[in-house]
Amino acid sequence: MPTETECWVWNGELIRGGYGRKRVAGGKRVIVHRAMWEEYTGRRIPDGMVVMHTCDNPACYNPAHLSLGTQQDNIRDCMAKGRAAGIGLRGEESNAAKLTEKQVLEIRADYAGKQHSSEARRGPTMQQLAEKHGVSRKQIANVLTGYSWSHL
Repeated sequence: MPTETECWVWNGELIRGGYGRKRVAGGKRVIVHRAMWEEYTGRRIPDGMVVMHTCDNPACYNPAHLSLGTQQDNIRDCMAKGRAAGIGLRGEESNAAKLTEKQVLEIRADYAGKQHSSEARRGPTMQQLAEKHGVSRKQIANVLTGYSWSHL
């Protein structure tokens, strides 16, 4: 394995997730870190296996930072390092959360007040709640229906 500790950052095309991609002979597109692992080891990636980054930098293609594992290994690594956007985490524990528990409870209370009001338009609409909390109307609907934040 190379002794270099720094990431070799791909400066070409990046795809979703920040992974490098390039064209090879015949015009086929390949994921750079996967191609580098195969080139460096001289082996093909076995079915059911993924190439994981020990450096957590998806654009890195330094073979010293790459290892084989299963998707489950990759998810465990992601969770252990606190990079799991919502994988197994709920509420504010998830780094994907855009709202706090306090905001969710406030949203539900504000909207419930509207529903129980004798005046039809007394409380805020979902759109008004979305604007107030800096999220989409769909996210407000998910909070109100319990599709998200169901543990509260």
